[in-house]
Amino acid sequence: MKKLLLITAAAVLSSTLGASAGPNNPTVITLNGTMDTFTIFNQGTYFMQTHVRGMQRSFGVGSSATTPAIYNGVSLSDFGNNGSLQAFYNFQYPFRTGGRWTAYATADGRHLIALGSGTYTVNTGSGE
Repeated sequence: MKKLLLITAAAVLSSTLGASAGPNNPTVITLNGTMDTFTIFNQGTYFMQTHVRGMQRSFGVGSSATTPAIYNGVSLSDFGNNGSLQAFYNFQYPFRTGGRWTAYATADGRHLIALGSGTYTVNTGSGE
């Protein structure tokens, strides 16, 4: 009986974990009111992203974080947009349509620039 319960619990846990963004099951997020789409992959507490805005493409890496603006979330760097800014994005986590995002950048490594904030829509992956 105990063995059957353990097997059932393991099956439920693995099906629940399968709903989160993983290497083969990314979460695709669109920032509401923008042309920005993020495809986010997850490995434990680490996250990787590809970012498409119109014809521009960039990528980044980050981890789960707690920030004043979004509380529990994922903070991701963003490389390759135009070379003059280093940006990072914070997404409320778990990923759910209507979640909040904020974005900041620096051009010199000393001064922070607010790029924007708003809500996002989950197109595929966890939370839907």
